[in-house]
Amino acid sequence: MQTANQKQKLYIHVQAFTDTLTKDTPIHVFSCDMSEFSYVLIHTVEIDVEYPLVDLLSLKLESLKKQEERIRAEFYIRLSEIQEQVSRLQAISYKPEVTATEELKTTTSTLDIEDVEWDNPF
Repeated sequence: MQTANQKQKLYIHVQAFTDTLTKDTPIHVFSCDMSEFSYVLIHTVEIDVEYPLVDLLSLKLESLKKQEERIRAEFYIRLSEIQEQVSRLQAISYKPEVTATEELKTTTSTLDIEDVEWDNPF
């Protein structure tokens, strides 16, 4: 695989709220000076960076496919959340349709036992 070499200037910072600099103080390395953005520049260094000359098209395609998978997964999660909300709301507002038999039961009056003529089997 072919490689290329490039000089790169790095800017080493600490966060602005840092009061003392010790060996345990976290440092932040950037490719530009971030002094305007809550960082204090403490050192710069120039390094040689060796990197492979790769096929950018295939790397871009791979990156886009990963983004597509992530977005598709997020979409299906959100879709199922919405479908669940719809189901819950439909369950709350569900009113069964009245069948003809049920309607007949509710519209007919009840009979008094004294109003019925009985055949005496004896």
